[in-house]
Amino acid sequence: MRSVIQVLPAGRNDDHGPSDDPRQSPIAGKLIDQPEENSDDFLVTIPVVCELTWLLRSRRYGFDREQIADAWEWLLGSSRFRFQMRPQIAQAVETFRTGTADLSDYLIRYLAEHEGVSEVMTFDRDFASTEGVTLLGDEM
Repeated sequence: MRSVIQVLPAGRNDDHGPSDDPRQSPIAGKLIDQPEENSDDFLVTIPVVCELTWLLRSRRYGFDREQIADAWEWLLGSSRFRFQMRPQIAQAVETFRTGTADLSDYLIRYLAEHEGVSEVMTFDRDFASTEGVTLLGDEM
């Protein structure tokens, strides 16, 4: 593996969704579509997982949970991509598919567990319904 790829929008416009650069998408697509024997694998880092999920959920693409989970499962199963913390990403995707919180929340949960943390505390009610996650209240 010799490549790290960030095939994400050049910037964001929160009023109108992501601002993909139409010149960049075809370049990234060609790079990824090269036959495996002619190219390197690509490393997908945790921030790229979060950013791509944000992009897919945006108004521009409008993917629902099922579509996002399917996309990540396909990428996780591809030999072209290597993932930072693959088992934790896979767990997060599986929980995200049927959960109510964001994929990034579930990543926090499983990355914390990997580091030996038994409890994650949050103010997010949706995330707090996850095993190993405790809701913080006003009384703290």
